Amino acid sequence: MELVGPETISFKDYVRIFKNKNTVKIKNIDLEKAYYDALHNPKSFFGIDDLNIMVGDFTGNHNKLKKISGFNFKTFREVLQSSSLT
Repeated sequence: MELVGPETISFKDYVRIFKNKNTVKIKNIDLEKAYYDALHNPKSFFGIDDLNIMVGDFTGNHNKLKKISGFNFKTFREVLQSSSLT
């Protein structure tokens, strides 16, 4: 999952907020085993990109993307509220 918008949030915080109103299960994984599996098993549950997003700390520049794409971005809370997920 990639979040692009005017608000910075960690994946962990996003899941915590999303989970508050839903019955989403959080699965703790052994990161080393997950990366090994992603590298060696084409049918692994997580891919390398999935794992990198979950553990990474990359923060993009949504203003630059807004200028290039012409999109207007909403905060993740606005998106969740508009889709009745919070």
